[in-house]
Amino acid sequence: FSPAMVALARERARRLGLAVDFHLQDLRKHEEAPASLDAVLFSFDVYSFIPGRAGRIGLLERMAGWLKPAGALLLSARQARGPYDRLVVTLQCLSVARREERQWGASHTRWIAPDGTLHRSFVKVFTEGTLRRELKRAGFSAGPWQSGHLVARRRRGRPLAGLV
Repeated sequence: FSPAMVALARERARRLGLAVDFHLQDLRKHEEAPASLDAVLFSFDVYSFIPGRAGRIGLLERMAGWLKPAGALLLSARQARGPYDRLVVTLQCLSVARREERQWGASHTRWIAPDGTLHRSFVKVFTEGTLRRELKRAGFSAGPWQSGHLVARRRRGRPLAGLV
């Protein structure tokens, strides 16, 4: 979402002699060739900004199709790790006036744009169990969580969405 960051990343990769492609695009619409990538990196918070469980799982399924058989998904996400985090997220959920709009983990974050303006965005906070269930549903086996990050691999024998 940041043309300036993409330009900086391209320049840095060029200086380092790295053959890396950077795209300025909505990840939910991005496509890659089947079995063409060694790894997919969900940088911190990207997963947490995708609203809706079905949308997240669908994106994970597509990404599984982009990975080579030995490929890996590196995932970072916002987690409610302890009792205090869970209490704050629960209070946020209860503060939503309309019950039908309440969803545990739905939160908001604020960020400052390059021009200095303040913005507010949706962000989803997860428990470790929720993240593991979404990964499993999308066909991944997840390694251990380490400081909010994990490595996941496609489960063997699981057919990939869109690949036959």
